[in-house]
Amino acid sequence: STYAYSLGGGTATATSDYNTTPTFSNGVSLVGSNLIVPAGVSSFTVTVATIDDTIVDSASPESLPLVIGGVTGAG
Repeated sequence: STYAYSLGGGTATATSDYNTTPTFSNGVSLVGSNLIVPAGVSSFTVTVATIDDTIVDSASPESLPLVIGGVTGAG
């Protein structure tokens, strides 16, 4: 199955607060802005590495929305 994917748009800043290249479990892959989920996969994890910096941000904690197939999660 293919699902639209986006990461960002919150208060966290790409490349200074988080790595923009996520990793996926269970054979899930990212092609452009689409997630490809293999047949039979009913769950998977998305891992986004954070970057520890010394900047005190005005938004604490920072937010990083993740949208898959129109459903938003935030971490």
